[in-house]
Amino acid sequence: QIECFGMHLNVSGNIIYGMEIEAIGARQRDDISIDELSRLLVDVHQDSSQIMDDLLTPFQRILLDVVYSGDTENRPKYNMLLCESISPLLPGPKYIDRSERECELKQVLGDLLSSDRLDHDHLILRGRGGCLFAGPRAKDYDFLLVFYLQLMSLDTFLKCYFSRTFRTDVSITACYELANVVAHDPNNLATLRDRLSLISKEIILLKALLDFMQVSHGNMELPKEPDPDDDRLGQRVSEVLDLKSFHHDLGLRLVDLDKLIAGADSKVQILTQTSNSLTRKAMAETVDNIDVNFSCLVGAVKADERGAIATEIMNIIFAGSFCLDIVDRLSGDDTIGSDGTDGADGTLKWVPELVMPVLKYPF
Repeated sequence: QIECFGMHLNVSGNIIYGMEIEAIGARQRDDISIDELSRLLVDVHQDSSQIMDDLLTPFQRILLDVVYSGDTENRPKYNMLLCESISPLLPGPKYIDRSERECELKQVLGDLLSSDRLDHDHLILRGRGGCLFAGPRAKDYDFLLVFYLQLMSLDTFLKCYFSRTFRTDVSITACYELANVVAHDPNNLATLRDRLSLISKEIILLKALLDFMQVSHGNMELPKEPDPDDDRLGQRVSEVLDLKSFHHDLGLRLVDLDKLIAGADSKVQILTQTSNSLTRKAMAETVDNIDVNFSCLVGAVKADERGAIATEIMNIIFAGSFCLDIVDRLSGDDTIGSDGTDGADGTLKWVPELVMPVLKYPF
């Protein structure tokens, strides 16, 4: 298939892709099927994502990956369909009666929110994923439709952003649970610090995105409404789209998201302080254990020293006793005993008689 579509990149961050369908397969522009149109839109969504990927900066890719959890190529986009007529052209309620007609329209518009018959020839169908404006003068009100498209694109992105903040809050709750069982496993504290580091980075990026959206929303200027006296159809389109109220509601949602991010940031700060306290506590316990072990080692060393001294003294005592016993057995003189080695009963003193002749001569 051949696709030629234009792109409009606004400084506010809005990106609009536009194309005019001449034919889809064998069907010409005056006989386009919704089924084939839905397949074409899927291709356009994928191709536009690939084209934009070459234009995005690394930081912008990181921001998109945070919001869409890495599934940036399949990010949702809002469809604005303009056609000169729709067949069959029925009263508004006939398109949202849960019939096959409604199921067919859901392929390109998502869940239908409203169906408004503006006059005899014009119809607006609005869904969660797209809007269809059918009528010969549909292109005359592109300034209203483009602004509505910008608001719906921001609304679609806010929904994904809110889902991402919800997942972040779930991660923070898991960190609270992990902080309560840090003592069960020594690795829990390191795991807690790693998770807090990742969540802190996510919140910083989410804050940056929120600031961009607030600036973009604040710079949006409401288009001038058509004069009801000169352009009754234009006034009716403006009433159906209700751009002013929609713009105001988006501003309130941005304020709520700001509060959610601020609350998540406060939780992370509390968890960071808790993690620091747990780290200091673990370090203090480690230091205390080291002090206890060192004291035990010092006591053991001192006990060994005392034991060595006592052993040396006992060795000296035993050596002296042994030497005295030897001298006593060998000499038997008056120094040790006046009766000699064999007592006082006059028995033979063979030791003195054997040793004394040797001891008389000096060496």
